[in-house]
Amino acid sequence: MALSRLSLMIKITLLCGISMTLLCALFFSVYAWNFRSKTVEAFVEKARAICLMAESVREAMDAKWEKGMFSVEILNEFSKKPEGMAAVLSAVPVVTAWESAMKKAESGGYTFRVPKFSPRNPENMPDYGSRSTVEADVLRKLAQENLSEYYLIDEEINAVRYFLPVRLSETCLYCHGDPALSFEYWGRKDGLDITGGPMEGWKKGEMHGAFEVIQFLNEADVEVRRNLVAAAFFALAGIGLAISGFALLVYRGISSPVARIVQDLQTGVSQVAEGSGEVSNSSQSLAEGASSQAASIEQTAASLEEMASQVARTAENARKADSLMKSVGAEMNNSETAMQDLQKAMDAISRVGGEASEIVGSIDAIAFQTNLLSLNAAVEAARAGEAGAGFAVVAGEVRRLALKAAKASRDSGELIGEIQKRVEKGSQVTRTARESFTRVSGQTNSVGKLLGEIAGAASEQAEGISQINRAVAAMESVVQNSAAISEESASAAEEMNAQANFMTAVVRNLQEIVQGKNKF
Repeated sequence: MALSRLSLMIKITLLCGISMTLLCALFFSVYAWNFRSKTVEAFVEKARAICLMAESVREAMDAKWEKGMFSVEILNEFSKKPEGMAAVLSAVPVVTAWESAMKKAESGGYTFRVPKFSPRNPENMPDYGSRSTVEADVLRKLAQENLSEYYLIDEEINAVRYFLPVRLSETCLYCHGDPALSFEYWGRKDGLDITGGPMEGWKKGEMHGAFEVIQFLNEADVEVRRNLVAAAFFALAGIGLAISGFALLVYRGISSPVARIVQDLQTGVSQVAEGSGEVSNSSQSLAEGASSQAASIEQTAASLEEMASQVARTAENARKADSLMKSVGAEMNNSETAMQDLQKAMDAISRVGGEASEIVGSIDAIAFQTNLLSLNAAVEAARAGEAGAGFAVVAGEVRRLALKAAKASRDSGELIGEIQKRVEKGSQVTRTARESFTRVSGQTNSVGKLLGEIAGAASEQAEGISQINRAVAAMESVVQNSAAISEESASAAEEMNAQANFMTAVVRNLQEIVQGKNKF
């Protein structure tokens, strides 16, 4: 559309010009209507004055009839003279009235008629020579509504038509009264009046016709057009000057500032569009990162749950190991006590072995002495001869027994020595074992303490992992919310981008409105 290519300044200027033109046209229309209304009022006043003047003439003629200046007898005398009928008609009040009004009609700028139903003069028929029924309708309206006057504007002939009803006076009845009085008035038995017209039998005060003044509005319309043309010339000149000034004012006060505002809006909308695009991309990236982070957190949560389960099992095993180590520690303590008792027993055995060695030594010494004694006895028996033969046998047996005892003593000593060595070795082993048990017991206690600490640490670690797991769950919820919010932010950014595009289109439309499409 061509109008959309115009700038805002031109549109406003055109609107102002059209408004001023329409206002002037309205003013001219009001002026024309007012001028026409006043012209119609003036014509009505003028027509009223003419008709009242004619009515005054008629009443003056009636007064002359009442004074005897005119009478039936005088009219009868007039009728006998040549051209006497003209004299008769000049004595009729209503005829004198309309003739006086018609005499100055041309110079007065009006047409005077006397429309009447059943007139003596055919030219006075309502709407004579016209196809309209204005006069007939008005006569009926005047009679039916008993109006004192009536006027209308006949658009067909462009004229103001004023009607003043004419009511019958006493004088009128000489020609329009009772036909039975025709002979008395006019010496006629046919019911006709002096002019040869029928007497209608009308009554005084009845209305059967009216004075009508017709005034044409053509000259008034010409004058209105002439005034309007002159006024339009000056109005157009004034409108041109006003439009020029208004255009300058619009350019400086509206168009130029609005153009700058539109430019700023366009820049701002472009920045908003770019920013919303960046926000959309960032939100999308953030949403993707949050989704990846949520997946990682889910994996971490699963790993933490598995770790928590393992730590719980470790804590349980540590508690069991601690319990076992406590049992082992108790057994080690018992073993250490037993080793102490064994050491004491071994020491006692060693002492007994020493004592046995001493006894064996004593037995060996006794056996040695016995052997020496048996040797001495054998020597003495040999010296005694036969007397000592039996004693020699006994001495030999004693010697054998002494030798066996010595051998047994040596064997016992060796055995006791071996036993004593083994006891000493066992005692040494027992001491070593005791020392080992002591060290193992201390280490077992240390291990028990460490296992207790491990169990406590594992429990604390399990609780910490549980707390971490809850924190991770909360973090997962937060990350999921962040992802959802990021997606919503991305959606909002896309919506903002769409709104920015819409605003760009709006600003473009505004720029087209301000500067016109032909500026692009």
